[in-house]
This record gives sequence, C-alpha cells and structure tokens, in this order.
Amino acid sequence: MNERGQEGLTLTTLLLIILGVVAVVVIILFFTGFFSKVSNAAGQAPGQDLQAAVSACNLAGSSGLQADYCATFRKITVNGVEQYQTCESPAIQKLMDTNKLLQGGCGTNSIGAKDMQTYCQSEKLSKNTIVGNMYCSGVYTSADATSYASSSMYS
Repeated sequence: MNERGQEGLTLTTLLLIILGVVAVVVIILFFTGFFSKVSNAAGQAPGQDLQAAVSACNLAGSSGLQADYCATFRKITVNGVEQYQTCESPAIQKLMDTNKLLQGGCGTNSIGAKDMQTYCQSEKLSKNTIVGNMYCSGVYTSADATSYASSSMYS
C-alpha cells in the first residue's frame, strides 16, 4: 500500500492562521487603549481646535443661539497656549465672519469671573489654564480683562 497523505499545510489553513493572529493582535491593541491614543493624537492637529471653535461660533451667531455663543467654553490653542474661550473671545471673533456675529452681543449673558472659576473647578483644570479672561488660579481679575484681551496673545 503506497498511499500518500497530504503533506504540509494548505494555503487556506495558512491564511486562516495568519488572519487569526492579526485578529488577536487587534483585540489586544483595542483593550490596551491603543486606538484611543491614535485617535486623540489625530484630533490634535495644529489649528484644528481654533478653526472648529470659529466654525461653531459662526453657526451659533448666525442662528441666534445665545447660550452656545455666550456661555459655552471651547478649547482652543492660540500661539501655543491652550485655553478655554467663549465666542466673545478676541481670538475667536478676529477670525469669525463679521456677518455671523451674534446680533446684539451677549449683554448680561456674558460669562463672569465667578463662572470662569466654577468652570475651572468643575473641569479640574490646572491653575495655569486660561479660561475666558483669567487664569484658573485667579491671577487675572475683571480689571485685567481689558489689557489681557488686547495683549500680544491675540495679535
């Protein structure tokens, strides 16, 4: 009896083994948080956060969405400094379409120093983080707001 059995692995078996190994690697990467790190890094492209804030403010202003325009803090980076600003920020308004500014402005709905400090505490931001016209440490006061807004940071 000189019957020969199949020797070695078939191409199908080899492909299934490779596919299985790749699936296991992807599952391990998923559970270790690798994909969230990659997506966060991709979302940190320079200038992207400021442009997104300007677009959101253009939409809020042209639609008359006063709460979104006046009371929503947006994370932006200006000259390498990360900060949280509303649409009233000179850094954002400078880039907005002038036809899309909120008609009548924010008036009494503008964010005050107490609201900024509350935001710092609720978001657990560091003392060096800028929110509105002040640092979370409270170094700036409302009297400093004018000089802060016209500082070189926004020029």
